[in-house]
Amino acid sequence: MLPLAFTSLGAPPRRSSALSEPAADAASSGALLRAQFPAYHTAAEIAGTLRELGNQPNLELRELHTGGSSDASRPRVHALQTVSDALLQPNRPRALLVGGEHPRELLPTEVLLQLAEMLGGRPPPHVSKGLQARVDALARAADVGVIPVLDAASRAAVERGDWCRRCNANGVDLNRNYDEHWGADGERSAGPRPFSEEPTALVRDFAREFAPTLFLSVHSGQRAMFSPCAAAAAQFVAGAQFVG
Repeated sequence: MLPLAFTSLGAPPRRSSALSEPAADAASSGALLRAQFPAYHTAAEIAGTLRELGNQPNLELRELHTGGSSDASRPRVHALQTVSDALLQPNRPRALLVGGEHPRELLPTEVLLQLAEMLGGRPPPHVSKGLQARVDALARAADVGVIPVLDAASRAAVERGDWCRRCNANGVDLNRNYDEHWGADGERSAGPRPFSEEPTALVRDFAREFAPTLFLSVHSGQRAMFSPCAAAAAQFVAGAQFVG
């Protein structure tokens, strides 16, 4: 599997100077997000769209959760994957794209939601025929797995006005909770151990099954693509590739 990559697709929306502190409990989750940034979808809306797309013949929705857990309050991670005959194509490339590791980064979830819609043949109205044709070609050439929202609970907190939330409810940065260079960044919390947080453990288990040849972690805030992973300065200097 290729090293963890970080793709940045622009700055997240800035908090309005007129916006009050995080909304009171009376405000429903997502109402403030829709009021301030109406172009964005809530985590609940994204989950609903993924469920609909899972009914497409070429797509399968996987609801990842702790094995055997029937507790609806436990974290759920929705993964949508294309369906192909892997037995006939054993060397077929497989790409897994994950967004929402940092809840405050709204743009990556929108990018991956749009990709999911295009993989299902339901592109948004603004998508050109040329771009849809490129995604169709991608689906013919490779299997694709998409996880637009990794931490729905923390994303809901952002939707209620906690715009700068980077970590989950445990104060752990999910992007630092993988075992690759775990604990190397002393400025952010990587958690008590690799994969200590349920969302990252669920991604790990799904990745073991999906067996991607490319893993892409999608972020916003900087227009760059880092490969190999950007955890170490030496690797960054030697291997980083920039786009745009």
